[in-house]
Amino acid sequence: MAVFRALENGSAVVRQADKGLSIIVDGYSCSLASGEGLAGSGHYLLAEVPTSSPSTLYPVFRDVAGIIALVGLVVIVIVALIARRRRNNEEQFSQEKNPK
Repeated sequence: MAVFRALENGSAVVRQADKGLSIIVDGYSCSLASGEGLAGSGHYLLAEVPTSSPSTLYPVFRDVAGIIALVGLVVIVIVALIARRRRNNEEQFSQEKNPK
C-alpha cells in the first residue's frame, strides 16, 4: 500500500515495520530501499529521500470521482425503483380496467 500511496499523492513514503516489509518509495513509486524484519536483526535502511515530488491530480480532487460515482449509483437505483413502481401501477390499472 505504501507504493500506491506514494504514487497517488506524488510524495515520498517511508514505511517502517517491526515485522514485515520496511520500504522507502519516491513520488514516482520507485522503491529506493527495502528490507524485511529489520528491527529484530538490528539492521536499518539508508536511502536519499527526495524532497521534491511530481504533481498529481489526487491531492487536488481527492475523492470527487468516487463521490460522483456513488451519487450516480444512487440516482440509477432511484430511477429504477420509480420505473418499477410505475410499471406495477400500470399493470394494476390495466387489470382493473380489463378484468379477465
